[in-house]
Amino acid sequence: MYIPETEVSYYKTFDKSAEDVLQALNLLIPRSTLLISHTNDTGLLVIKAYQKDQEAVQIKAGERLPLEESFCQFIRCEKGEVLAIEDTKQHSLSSRLKIIEHWDIASYIGAPIILSNGNLFGTLSVISHTPVSFSAEQRKALELMASFLGQTLDLEFKAVHDELTGLYNHHFVDQYLQPQQEENAAVIYLDLDNFKYVNDAHGHAQGDIVLQQIARRIMDTVGSHVGIARISGGQFIIWFRTITPTELDSYCAQILHSLNQPFYTPATDVPIYISASMGISNQTASDQLINDLLKQAELAMAQSKQKGKKQYTFFTPTLNASSKRRATLIQDLAQAIQQEELELFFQGQYDAKTTVLTGYESLLRWHHPKMGYISPGEFIPLAEETGLMLALDNWVLKEACLKGAKLNEESSGCQVKISVNLSSYTFNQPGFSEQILETIDSADCVHPPLELEITESHMLENIELVSQKLEQIKSKNISVAIDDFGKGYSSLNYIKELPIDTLKLDASLVQVEPDNERDIGLMKSIVDIAHLYSLTVIGEGVETASQLETLRRVGCDEVQGFFFSKPQPLAELVTSSMS
Repeated sequence: MYIPETEVSYYKTFDKSAEDVLQALNLLIPRSTLLISHTNDTGLLVIKAYQKDQEAVQIKAGERLPLEESFCQFIRCEKGEVLAIEDTKQHSLSSRLKIIEHWDIASYIGAPIILSNGNLFGTLSVISHTPVSFSAEQRKALELMASFLGQTLDLEFKAVHDELTGLYNHHFVDQYLQPQQEENAAVIYLDLDNFKYVNDAHGHAQGDIVLQQIARRIMDTVGSHVGIARISGGQFIIWFRTITPTELDSYCAQILHSLNQPFYTPATDVPIYISASMGISNQTASDQLINDLLKQAELAMAQSKQKGKKQYTFFTPTLNASSKRRATLIQDLAQAIQQEELELFFQGQYDAKTTVLTGYESLLRWHHPKMGYISPGEFIPLAEETGLMLALDNWVLKEACLKGAKLNEESSGCQVKISVNLSSYTFNQPGFSEQILETIDSADCVHPPLELEITESHMLENIELVSQKLEQIKSKNISVAIDDFGKGYSSLNYIKELPIDTLKLDASLVQVEPDNERDIGLMKSIVDIAHLYSLTVIGEGVETASQLETLRRVGCDEVQGFFFSKPQPLAELVTSSMS
């Protein structure tokens, strides 16, 4: 533990204790100048000064001295000792220390203020401008008072610091953090994306090690002059006393880059990948409240989450309106299922060669009574944040069984598969497989062939556990597809190791120019490898005839996209199939 001088001013308990100590010491050793100073590698800083003698050299808080010109250099050598010099003129130090002449010191006694880890914080000193003798009682009292100040610092340090990372904690942010008088301070609100899954997959002990590494990376990126607090599990506050917008933008980019690099722990033999979403608020007035800055930064962080995570957003006044909308949606989402505001739409999947219908993907829609249709990209993240995702996934799966059965019944008994997207939140819950099978049984219908779609975000557990879950699902004749393959980091190892049936190519792979032979060659390689493992390959996001032709050329089995049909509610599908 090391307490920098810039931090001491925050310690209100220590400040009050220091005042009490100096007043008590004045009664014990009257007509003296009493000082509490802080010592570091460069020098001495006077934190508190107490003197009644108006004729003496006035020493004020804030004064600094180089280390080599003060008594502190000797106290540092003998941390446990009280240094007493009853007549400086008769002492060998008188010719070596400028402080003796500068402060007109005739007698000096100082006791070290030691922290619990053995580090020297500073000194409690008594200066007399006339030679005096210090009694054993006075020496002992000085030593005890210095020890008391060290203990006070320890307690207050622990109260405002995070034990795991050594950073400030939420108590510090709530009690001590204040905006600057200048109008160029800034706050960053950083939230790790889905850090819960790291704990679930690797255990809390390894998760704690990763948090310590994250804290170190942030500190290494922004430097020791910047304040950093860990306010909860995966949430951090970073504040700059003065910074330009250009510098702030650069720091944010560096932080994201640093956290995107893999993490390793002694007990894991695989890299752990972390990402973060950040919000930034700039101080716009010298009297702006710190709580306002923090709220604005948190709003901006939430906007980063909504835009896809792994990014940073600067606060703007328009986000206030967005915040109100967000609060309304969170409140209303809990009632959406009971109020029958949710609905499944279905988008067709077709044989790439014949364009014969092979199945449907079910897609969740929310028709808000006042706001109209709400995009899944807006309300799904809210469901994940508020713990509603499990209930939402269960509703979708049960509804897909019921609506799929009706759809096949209305289509003259033609049995086509229904694909259902399940969130990584639900997939990573304990007892996932049992819960899914129970939900399907509760539909109490002859459900159509089902296929569950998962993405790379479901793979946060080790591959063996993921495989076990999928095998349990497949034992009930439910097929499994990997969705959005090719979006971001995708591993061909999933094709080899996991018991899957279908590989769905992301639209970013599918929507290539017809003359882009490099990307087309990559797509063909993926299709060929998938076929080696007897997988069906579906191309998503097909919007043009040339894209369809490219998918046929690389050997894709099925296709899906607006070129064929847009997502439709069940009633429209039944009508169109009958016609």
